[in-house]
Amino acid sequence: MRPVLCLAVLAATPSFAADDDGNFAIKGAGLQTCAAFNTAFSERSADLGLYAGWLDGFLTGQNQYREGVFDLASWETTQILLALTNSACSQLPEEARFIDGFAQVLRAIRPDAITTKNEASAAALGDAVVVLYDDVMVRMKMALAERGHEPGDVASPTFTAQTSTALKAFQESRGLTVSGLPDQRTLYALFRE
Repeated sequence: MRPVLCLAVLAATPSFAADDDGNFAIKGAGLQTCAAFNTAFSERSADLGLYAGWLDGFLTGQNQYREGVFDLASWETTQILLALTNSACSQLPEEARFIDGFAQVLRAIRPDAITTKNEASAAALGDAVVVLYDDVMVRMKMALAERGHEPGDVASPTFTAQTSTALKAFQESRGLTVSGLPDQRTLYALFRE
């Protein structure tokens, strides 16, 4: 009986983004300055874990309450989101808040959000495995094909030897580590550069 009650409460919870004037309370690491975050990032200090946890919690909340979104970070790991936020914060005044730097990253990744529940597929080579949403796997294959590489059936999320060969060719052409896997740097080069 209790799970049904919890679901009823969640369904009744409004999904407002802020008050009528667009104001909202910021909690935790979101209040820290970009300068403090950039120091933690460059020193790889223990505080970096607090920022990572804040990002994961923020995204989970957005995924839960934002209409028409299953996952805002369609392929980005917490580590690359931190690196992107470091880059964004480096371009803002030092007194800008961490949330302001991440807001820039969020605007960049929002168009690629997964909008409905999505299955995941594994790209495996030997002991190395990368798991991606099926929609991302298809988008990756389409991006490879558009660049003249032959990843196999672009409508299929299945990762094949042909997909790996196409990834290796793309990685080599971009001066990336040639792994044949859709690692974060490769996906960034395919989708953002």
